[in-house]
Amino acid sequence: MMDALDQKGYLIAQATTGEQALNIVQKKNVNLVFIDVKMPVMNGLEIFHALKKVKPDVTAVMMTGYRQEMQELVDEAVRNNAYTCIYKPFDAEKVLTLVREILTKKTRKKYVR
Repeated sequence: MMDALDQKGYLIAQATTGEQALNIVQKKNVNLVFIDVKMPVMNGLEIFHALKKVKPDVTAVMMTGYRQEMQELVDEAVRNNAYTCIYKPFDAEKVLTLVREILTKKTRKKYVR
């Protein structure tokens, strides 16, 4: 996913922890974040809530490879205005279409499969 976005010219930053993600969002002009639901220390929902406190207008897309086990966290994030959730493995073209859609401010979708 990162390679596909980079090849299309998007400026990207990657974080491996929630703390790193918060630090990036505080220091850079970030419009869109992809948050893995299953993360060490803080889960994706906790990261989502913390990011929204730091930058309320940032658009968040949840992502997971655990459809059943993490569905409750995904549903809560979407109820709290996460844009959508995408499921692994990713289709690069669908991700790029989603990014273009978000950056042009179209209405949010429930889930991308």
